[in-house]
Amino acid sequence: METIDPGPTSLMSGWATAKTVGALSRCVTVGDPETDVLFNKRIERAWRSMEDEMAAERSRRSLNFQEKKEQLMKFLQSRDNAVMVLGTSCDDRVLVRNVLTVSDGFDIYFFTWGHSRKCDQIDRNQRVALCRDDVQIEGVAEILGGFNDEHAKRYVDLMRGKFPDAIRRWEKRPSMVMVRVKPTLAALGGSDEPPELEFLDLEHEVAYAEAWACY
Repeated sequence: METIDPGPTSLMSGWATAKTVGALSRCVTVGDPETDVLFNKRIERAWRSMEDEMAAERSRRSLNFQEKKEQLMKFLQSRDNAVMVLGTSCDDRVLVRNVLTVSDGFDIYFFTWGHSRKCDQIDRNQRVALCRDDVQIEGVAEILGGFNDEHAKRYVDLMRGKFPDAIRRWEKRPSMVMVRVKPTLAALGGSDEPPELEFLDLEHEVAYAEAWACY
């Protein structure tokens, strides 16, 4: 039986193949039974992670990036999709609520109270998600400022052009701010046969379908 030093967590990076990891997960010993168990569990977790990554690669197929961009653009421009669910998180707490949105290109805008819980969370964690029906969008949020701030005014007018009653109702109230979300990744639905989801990765400019993926 081979004896080796378990070393740091980064030990996994030195093994060249998943096959080697699988073999080690069945035969490694360091002499101490309790350490053997912990070390082998570490190897088994790494092995499962490698298997998952390889399975994901095998189940992916490339899609036309431009076509998927156009699909997302059409979705964002539709008035039917203007009300979306916004998810924010911070300090192990996740909050969701409906927001009225308008888009400019792929950028998504909504307004809210500057002292709201969503703004408090965005201040501390800009990573957010939006969803509507079978479309889910991940992105980075930025609070642009009040309705009269120069940086935000253009987008207030953009919202006014599409939803004048909403702006008329809220623009006189204090502490209202505009927020922008820049999408980074979108899940665009997919098919049941075969079961898969379609993804648009705007950061890396790729689109792909992944079998057995879930929201």
